[in-house]
Amino acid sequence: MSECLADDQSFTLSAQESPTEEDVAEWESFTTPQTLARHLPSEMLQEIFLCLLSDDVLDVFNIEDGPRVAGRVCRSWRTASSRCARVWARTLLVNLGKARLCRNPTEMLRDVLSRTGALDFGIILRDPIPGDPIPGDDSGPFGRLMTLLAKRSLQWSTLTLNRVSPDVLRVLLPASGRLPRLRQLDIRLSSVSDLSFEDCPLLRHVAFECPEPSNVSLPYSQLTSFSSYNTYAAVDSPIRALEILRVSPNLVVFETDPDQSYYVGSSPIPTSFIHENLSNLITCDMGLLQCLTLPNLESLAVMSTRHTPFPSRLLNALPAVVHLLERSNCHLSRLLLHDCQLMPQMIKRVLSLVPGLSELIIDFSTSVDNMTIMGMAAISAKMHTVNLLPLLECFVYRDSTPTVGALLFFNDDFMAMLLKRSRSDQYGLGSIHITLLASDIAVAVERIKGRLHSSSLEDLTEMRASGLDIDITLTNSDDLSYRL
Repeated sequence: MSECLADDQSFTLSAQESPTEEDVAEWESFTTPQTLARHLPSEMLQEIFLCLLSDDVLDVFNIEDGPRVAGRVCRSWRTASSRCARVWARTLLVNLGKARLCRNPTEMLRDVLSRTGALDFGIILRDPIPGDPIPGDDSGPFGRLMTLLAKRSLQWSTLTLNRVSPDVLRVLLPASGRLPRLRQLDIRLSSVSDLSFEDCPLLRHVAFECPEPSNVSLPYSQLTSFSSYNTYAAVDSPIRALEILRVSPNLVVFETDPDQSYYVGSSPIPTSFIHENLSNLITCDMGLLQCLTLPNLESLAVMSTRHTPFPSRLLNALPAVVHLLERSNCHLSRLLLHDCQLMPQMIKRVLSLVPGLSELIIDFSTSVDNMTIMGMAAISAKMHTVNLLPLLECFVYRDSTPTVGALLFFNDDFMAMLLKRSRSDQYGLGSIHITLLASDIAVAVERIKGRLHSSSLEDLTEMRASGLDIDITLTNSDDLSYRL
């Protein structure tokens, strides 16, 4: 900016001169924020652009997205943004449905790709809405788009295929399967022909949702994270999951949701399998929980990651969790139980097996039965009278069912347990978050307060004043809330 000022001699005043009103006005017009912004060095502008682009995804066919907008300010901004490959080399969203609405989608994609330079970038490829025709000819508009992307396949760092047709994949993916920079792969396909990702030496993270996983070749031995949804049948679901684990010795995170497929005892449970490296398991497959031994397990989430019409399927979750914990002898630090029936004796047994637990999350999106209410009451009583979960730092309870009036565990014993834990340096409980859905918030508040002695409400105020991060909120379907 100083060079720009030095070149403009009309603003140079000698020491003997006094500025006239016209000089001052002209100087002030030059130093407006808009004028100064146009004269910022290109390196500084590029850093500003990177800070402004909070979303890592660039919508290729949206002219209002990302660096294109910054380039409209002036010529210098347009030049600076076009020359900064880091601004463009992000995750490129290629929505084929939106491409149909553009006048020249091929040139729009070509322009974005040319600005990425030699940097790695990600791809999110989405198919048109169901019913839209997809030209299979390579010379068609989608064929040209896929050809442009395929020519840059050596720069792909992440790849997401969302409901993409075989015709599109045939043009997009290299026949050799060689993607040397690919680190993350997310496949969500309704039909799959033979696909190969064997020649991807940097690939570590894979998410999978398709009906025939055997048609996709992956370098399982090098993967550290694998997620699989609804990809195997009910009867043999643990066997299919074990097949993946056996060929993936380096897995650290394994997430599997067979959707409506879960072990019901109709077939024999496979032989127990030991996986030495797995530390994070997310599943609702009861058969799998009974098969595994995980000595290094640190985080366990027993939950369904997809909507299911069978809320009762997690009735037998806790016995399966006990089997897993007793065999593994692991040091679990985080436990999430979603829509699990909490039988009093079983939940106490589970918690007694995880003395090092620091985070406990209990979450319900289906109706809570009386057995679970008694289980929650047992947790409160046990944590109040004995040193159950001595290292617990964070307790989260979420109930998205409008049955708050029946939650009998929320009483003076529960509040006394919280007070004891908050006062004890030994236990160290520092965070409590409880969210309850109620059809009528006012009625629910009165019911809860009716179960609490006035001293319990005073204790709640004391705990907050002492610095305990405690949040007890009642909410309804209209997003109205009340903080107790």
